Amino acid sequence: MKRTLVLLLTLTLLFSTLAVLSSCNKHECTFATEWSHDDTNHWRACVGEDCVEISEKASHTWNDGEITTKATQEADGVKTYTCSVCSHTKTESVSFAGMTKDEWNLIIHPNNFKNYTLDMKMLIVTPSIDAQFNSSLIFKFTEDATYMYAQSAGQTSEDTYESSSMDLAADIVAMFDYDNFTYDAEAKLYRAKGKISIPWDDSEPTDATIRFENGKLVEMKYSYTTKDEDSGLDMDFDNTVKFTDYGTTVIPNL
Repeated sequence: MKRTLVLLLTLTLLFSTLAVLSSCNKHECTFATEWSHDDTNHWRACVGEDCVEISEKASHTWNDGEITTKATQEADGVKTYTCSVCSHTKTESVSFAGMTKDEWNLIIHPNNFKNYTLDMKMLIVTPSIDAQFNSSLIFKFTEDATYMYAQSAGQTSEDTYESSSMDLAADIVAMFDYDNFTYDAEAKLYRAKGKISIPWDDSEPTDATIRFENGKLVEMKYSYTTKDEDSGLDMDFDNTVKFTDYGTTVIPNL
């Protein structure tokens, strides 16, 4: 009796398995024209009722990808790859690698330096006498005139000059020539490749860095050593310059 029961159960299981395996043979498998896929493979699924057969299963074949979100200095971009067979897509993050020369020249252009403010903070150290002091200069440039506010060693001064921003614009464009700088991805700023000429204080530092935000030049840092003509002492300058108020700067009434 036990042997008969075991035999019946075995036959039942066998027939069930054969029914599943032969389901496609019963209805002559028809496979979908649309591809099914997961993140690794694609295939065509059988469209018959209760049919689990698949056809043409293979790994994705990715194209070279295209930039779908451009990387900026503020945020990574996105590169999208598409399977050439089933059109499934995948993405990867793309880090900012620096501006093109055309992009740079749109920012560093004389027209952008017609009407803006330059705010310079200076730390001045005289090592031989162990002295230091802070100084600041604010230049407001318009097409008609230049206003300067200076504060140093407890003294302040304000002056307006007939010279305009356009007198300095060409010097700024030359100073910030694209070929003079290289992008530092870790620090998210540009470093001068060598000596550059600073037009507003006649210095030629070799350690200048500049930073952009949202398509505008916003900051420059540089340092240098010079000799004071009156005392003959060497003076170390550590300067930070902010570029602000593009297109909105107004010369104050003195």
